[in-house]
Amino acid sequence: RDRERPSRLILPVVPDDGPFPAPHFEPSPLTVRSPAALHPLPRWSVGHDMLTGRATVAIGQDTTHLTPDKARIERRSGGEFSVNPADPAAVEARGWHHARRTLAGSASRAGSTTEVRADVTITSTARTFDVRIDLVTFVDDAPGAERHWSESIPRHLL
Repeated sequence: RDRERPSRLILPVVPDDGPFPAPHFEPSPLTVRSPAALHPLPRWSVGHDMLTGRATVAIGQDTTHLTPDKARIERRSGGEFSVNPADPAAVEARGWHHARRTLAGSASRAGSTTEVRADVTITSTARTFDVRIDLVTFVDDAPGAERHWSESIPRHLL
């Protein structure tokens, strides 16, 4: 875990010529697309603070599409994760997913919007993981239902 308390993990090895035949898996019916094929491209960045040593990775993607009933779906999701190698127990991870649905057509609710925002923050110390989750909804830009969770979780053996 550190220089004063080194640790290691020894895993068993299964021999290649074991007593059972190798499993057979059917090919997936799904086509895997490379993130490089997405439009718009996902955002990735890696940063390094030269003064503090803190390393940060940020990812994100914004998408818009129409459903078969012509509702417009806009999504924004991402995360930012950082750690200082001099203090690896102190980590911060923040993630979010925001989605907005706008109804189309000539119905009485055309142009009506429903939005949901989910934000998660996890920070850690040598003793705990501190988790905060916020979920907020909006209907036609007016606040709707919301929930908030917060918990401190002891770091047992982590």
